[in-house]
Amino acid sequence: MSKENFKRIAKEFFDDKGLKNKDVANKFGVTQGVFSRYMSSDKLPQAFIDKIKLHYPDLYSMYLNYEASKTIAEEYSNNDSPINPAALAMKVDSIIMELYELKRQLSQM
Repeated sequence: MSKENFKRIAKEFFDDKGLKNKDVANKFGVTQGVFSRYMSSDKLPQAFIDKIKLHYPDLYSMYLNYEASKTIAEEYSNNDSPINPAALAMKVDSIIMELYELKRQLSQM
């Protein structure tokens, strides 16, 4: 899953909960500007990840899936496997998105 996809999942997660960037920033104890920098950075700072884990465990689980899919793609791209790493990463991303949608639907029941 690309960073862009994780950001999209995070945005959808916050939107589903009716949270604006300002709300999340306040909960994290940072300014809205700092929160925006977190969301736009190439690598999420550990402090941001820790705040996700503390305040939004479901989103943290999605982040772990994001990291796992990156690792899988990197492992396959570093060997001579006939599996296309980009296709594998896209498949993992698709599964994660489907799981997120199912969790969202279940939470509304």
